Amino acid sequence: MDIVFKRPTTSGSIQRQPEWMTLIRFAVAGSVGTIVDITVLSLLKANTPLPLWLANVGSYCCGILSNFLLNRYWTFKSGSSGKAGREFLQFSIVSAAGMAFNTLLLTLLEPVFTGAGTGEWSYIPAKAAATGIVFVWNYVINRLWTFRGEELTGVKVKIKI
Repeated sequence: MDIVFKRPTTSGSIQRQPEWMTLIRFAVAGSVGTIVDITVLSLLKANTPLPLWLANVGSYCCGILSNFLLNRYWTFKSGSSGKAGREFLQFSIVSAAGMAFNTLLLTLLEPVFTGAGTGEWSYIPAKAAATGIVFVWNYVINRLWTFRGEELTGVKVKIKI
């Protein structure tokens, strides 16, 4: 799968960091959020009677907060834009859709990994697979909508599968 962002070419336009660097930073921020998410999920599974789907919603929300802060201030560097409320709302909407998709995938994949002999820890590889799939959704939508900034005005996106 190739995702290409084509910026309009105008003389004198200011270019921020290269797109590949933004993607790497997004992946690092997402990795931190995923560690937070999986840690909280494991703590909830081990210490509460919550069903898997509800524990996942709680842990995912913790990951959302971590990801928003890292992405706002480090990945997309929009910390001084004065749009924190709008960005958090948009990030939360994208993340909520990602969480619903993640939860659906986790619920569907967990029995597959149970059958593969992973036992009571079968939710971990299922969670990893679901997270990888949802990563693509989160990056594309957050890059084009939540943290678009002026440098992406007129950007054309080409997704080739």
